[in-house]
Amino acid sequence: MCIWYHNSRHQVSAQDYAHQTHRRYYQICYYCFLDRQSFTRSQSRNGAQQMVNKSGFSLIELIVVIGLLSLLMLAISSTMLMSIVSSNRVRIATSTKQAGNYALGQMQILIRNARSIKECIPSKLTIQNLDGDQTVFAVVSNHVASNSAYLTPDDFSVSALSFSCDSPDLTLVNLSFNLQDNHSTSNPILHFTTSINLRNE
Repeated sequence: MCIWYHNSRHQVSAQDYAHQTHRRYYQICYYCFLDRQSFTRSQSRNGAQQMVNKSGFSLIELIVVIGLLSLLMLAISSTMLMSIVSSNRVRIATSTKQAGNYALGQMQILIRNARSIKECIPSKLTIQNLDGDQTVFAVVSNHVASNSAYLTPDDFSVSALSFSCDSPDLTLVNLSFNLQDNHSTSNPILHFTTSINLRNE
């Protein structure tokens, strides 16, 4: 049986009408599917872009943090190095002063208790002791020496040792010298000087 549908332009059968209806339905579903796929791709691209942006900001933050930490470590290292160098210089200066004062003290004792001055020239001083023996002070192998005995340690160098006897009767001795630690030429050079009166003259 064939049922005809009439409109103002032409007539269609029920079978053709159903076919056209199904066709339109599938077309609508297809377009909906395409729209959904397009929306999904757009969302994926947006999400990926957000992740890239987020990763980019995280990388910049990481670089900034690393830079700040590097500067902080450099400042700390510089401060520690300066502290170590300063402490080392103070230690060397202290030991140099102790060594110089020891040599100065030994010469003061021997000269003050001497019977007389036998020879007084800028590079050497000869005294006569109470027992009649003579003691000579001079620089020997970069040391202040009293006869054969060194008055300064092996780690130090003596320079510019000088003696002078200004009094006519040779009872006043002026002496001076410089002392420096041997480990480095940048170590401080300390100057020592004193004046000694003979007690037994």
